[in-house]
Order: sequence, then structure tokens, then C-alpha cells
Amino acid sequence: MVAGCVAVGGASAAGVHLVELRTHLCVSLGMRLWLSLVVPVLCVAATCESPFTATVTPGSRLRLDIRPGNIEIRGAEGDGLRVTCAFKDGTPPGAISVSFQNGELKVSGGPTGGNSSATIRIDVPRQSHLYVRSSAGNLSIRDVTGDKDVELRAGNIDIYGARTEYRSADLSATAGNVEAPSLGIQRSGLFRSQKKMGLPGQYHLKAHVTAGNVTVH
Repeated sequence: MVAGCVAVGGASAAGVHLVELRTHLCVSLGMRLWLSLVVPVLCVAATCESPFTATVTPGSRLRLDIRPGNIEIRGAEGDGLRVTCAFKDGTPPGAISVSFQNGELKVSGGPTGGNSSATIRIDVPRQSHLYVRSSAGNLSIRDVTGDKDVELRAGNIDIYGARTEYRSADLSATAGNVEAPSLGIQRSGLFRSQKKMGLPGQYHLKAHVTAGNVTVH
């Protein structure tokens, strides 16, 4: 379990729920004043043995720190955050740890070599601002409206969305291709970088891969 986190339902938590701790303070200033404080649990953790769920307000800024694998981030209706995992070689999903604290989701653990590639599916509210980091794999984002800041060391980044979503785009690949036909961007080779400003939308898009491809569909 992650230090400082509350384990929910042991290793097979079906969901994550905020716990309210109510503290009543009595202050005497010629009169009695009662204050009620509602304090959320700072961190909740479980594994991917069962779907990991939490409540997230649509429009929130979410930081996602994800272990290597095939990472699929999807926008969904409602206020739910949901994580599911599967290994290609049959490794139990319980080998992957998941924690959520102060808007930051961490998915870690499990084997990373050989044929043990993991598929990690993350559902977020359709209206979300994303900050995503991972070391390796293929990362795709669909049906999510909002700012996006995405970095991957090795692999491919695919972002799906309408051109009209973005006010600016900053796309780069140290070694690889950068393609965003709807934004008028197409570069290949070494140290490829392209910025577009003054686009018709309201959100900012930034995506970088060290070795691989960045594609905005």
C-alpha cells in the first residue's frame, strides 16, 4: 500500500470512497461557537484486481502518472474516475497498484519486460484537464475535452479530438514523427517540433515523445 494512503477493501477494492471525518470545535468567546469540519481522506489505494473507482468533479485538473503499457484514456459521462488493467501474458491485474490523492492518479508495479505488456484503461469525466506522464508504451486519449499536457519517453501518442477544441498546440518528438493534419502540422526526423497559436478553440495542447510518434487525429 502507498504510504499515507487508506486501503479500501483490501487488494480487491471495487471502489474508492471519500470518508468524512467530522470534528467539532468548541470556542468560548462569551458564547459557544461550534464549528464542523469535513475532512476528506488524503489518499486512497488499491490494486487493479477489481476496477478502481473514485469521484472526480467534471472540469477538474487531473495528474496521471502511469506505468509502462498500452494506456487508453477515455472521456465518459458523469463524475467517475475508473481504472482497469489486463496483462497480455495473463499476469494477475492485482500486481498493479493504484492510488489517488489530491487529483493525482498513480498506476505502478507489475512486470514490464518480455511479453508482459499491460493494457491500462482509464475513464475520466468527459470535461477534464489532463497532465499525463509515462515512460514507455502507446498512449491514446479519446473523447476528453480540456487542456492536455502529455509526455512519453518511448512509444506513440495518439490524441483524438476536433480542431476547434484548441487555442494552441505545441507538439514535438526528439526522434520520430509529428502529425496533426487538422492543425496543418506534419514533421518527421530528428528534433521535430511545431507550435500553432491563435487557433479557434479555448484549450491548450502540449504533447512530447522522446522516441516515437505524436499524432493528433
